[in-house]
Amino acid sequence: MDRVRRASPVLMGRAYDATGSYSSLLLILAALALFAAALALTLPAYARWDSENRPSHGTGA
Repeated sequence: MDRVRRASPVLMGRAYDATGSYSSLLLILAALALFAAALALTLPAYARWDSENRPSHGTGA
């Protein structure tokens, strides 16, 4: 994660130098964020445990 924090300003600076604007890279990053959110929505739900289905912890109960 530290590499991403270090590379972000460099990436934004290079995009600005190449295009004269931050807009193109920000649109790409926004599209990637939306794609990641869509992928997260496709994850299966967590298994729910109630008091009857809780695994025992070796207490014999």
